[in-house]
Amino acid sequence: MKGDIVVELDEGTYCLTETFCLSGEDSGNNGHNVIYRAVENKNVCISGGKAIENWMLEDSLFVAPVKGLKFRQIYVNGKRAIRSRTPNAGDYYKTKLWDLENKKLMIDANYIKKMKDIYKLEMVMLMKSADAYLRINDMVLPTDSLPFEWLPRYAAIRFCEPEQEMLYNRALASKVDDIPFYFENSLEFIDQPGEWHLDQLNEKLYYKPRDGETIHNLEVVAPYLETLVQIKGALGNPARNIQFKGLQFMHTTWLRPDNKGNLTYLAGQYVSGANGSNQLLVSRPPAAVQINMANNIVIEKNIFMHLGATALDIQYGAGHNTVAGNLIQDVSGNGISIARSSCPKPEMFANQIPATGMETERHNLISNNYITPHWHRFFWVGWHIGRLCKQCYH
Repeated sequence: MKGDIVVELDEGTYCLTETFCLSGEDSGNNGHNVIYRAVENKNVCISGGKAIENWMLEDSLFVAPVKGLKFRQIYVNGKRAIRSRTPNAGDYYKTKLWDLENKKLMIDANYIKKMKDIYKLEMVMLMKSADAYLRINDMVLPTDSLPFEWLPRYAAIRFCEPEQEMLYNRALASKVDDIPFYFENSLEFIDQPGEWHLDQLNEKLYYKPRDGETIHNLEVVAPYLETLVQIKGALGNPARNIQFKGLQFMHTTWLRPDNKGNLTYLAGQYVSGANGSNQLLVSRPPAAVQINMANNIVIEKNIFMHLGATALDIQYGAGHNTVAGNLIQDVSGNGISIARSSCPKPEMFANQIPATGMETERHNLISNNYITPHWHRFFWVGWHIGRLCKQCYH
C-alpha cells in the first residue's frame, strides 16, 4: 500500500444480513491503514436488526407477522421494550424450598395456579453474583387433598436441559430459600404498556403500546445478528491496521438462552458445563464487534447501543489496539471485555512450546470510553499485558 484506504459511509442505516468479517487479507500494510468512517457530521448506523411492519390492532394489543425471526429484545421508537413478565418490573416472587435430591424447585403454588401455557416460559432468578435464565420443563401443582388448609401449598418446578443439570451441579450461587425471581415470555403476562411477546409457534409479535403510540407511528426493530463486525486474523497472519471511526453499532441479539438457558458467571461470562465439584466450564457471549488475533486496530468515537450481549470483545493474541472515546449505552452484557479469564496453557511437544506469548493479549489501550447503563460489567480484563486508562461509567 502506498497510502491509506478510506471507506466513507454516507448518512443512513445499513442493515447487515450477515457478519462483516475482516482478516489478514483485508488489512493495511506498509504503515498505512484501511479506515471505515462516517462522512463528517453524518449519522451512520450499522444495524443487525430488521424493521417489523404490517401492524394490526387485536384486543388492545398491536400484532405483526415475524416469519422466520427469533429474538430476545425489541426496540420501539428508539427505546428498549420490556419482554412480558410477571410480576412486573420492580417486583419479585421468592423461592421457597430446594429438593436437591430430586432436582426440583418449590415455589408458592399461588404464583402459577392461573397460568394456562408454559410453552417457552422462562424463570429468571437473581442468584447471588450469578443470575439464572431457566427454561421451564414442567410445573406440578399440589393436590387439593391436603388435610389442613393452613399447610403450605408448593408447586414443583423442573427446568429444561442442559441448564437443569448445570444449575444443580454448580456450587457457585448457593441454592437457598427466598431467592428473588420472576417469570418471563408469555402472552398472558402482557399487562403494562411497553411489554411484548414473541409467539414463535404462530410467528407473531404482540406489543402493548405506550402513550401516544399508534400503528402508524410505530418504529420497531428486532435484532437478529449476534455479531456485526468480526476482525480475526491468524497467528502467522494477524488482521492489522484497520480503523472504525464515527459509526453507530446497533441491534444485536444472543439466542443461546432460547435453546440452552443462561446461567451467568463472573465478568459477564456464562456457564457451559458443571460437574458438581465446583469445576465449571465458562464461555463468553458474542460481541457486536469482535477482535481476535489482530494488531493495531483502532475503534474510536463510535456509538455502541441497543445490543443483546457484549459491545466490544478483544481476545486471543490481540495486541497494540486502541479503543478510545466511544459511547456504550443500553447493552445486555458487558461494555468492553478484554483478554481471557485464564492464562493460555500451550501444550509441550518434544520439549518445545509453540506459540507461547503470541496468544496473550498485550499492550492494548482502552481510554476515555463512556459506558451507561449496563446489565453486567462496565469493563472486564482477564490476563493482559499492557496499560489501561480511565473510563467513565454512569
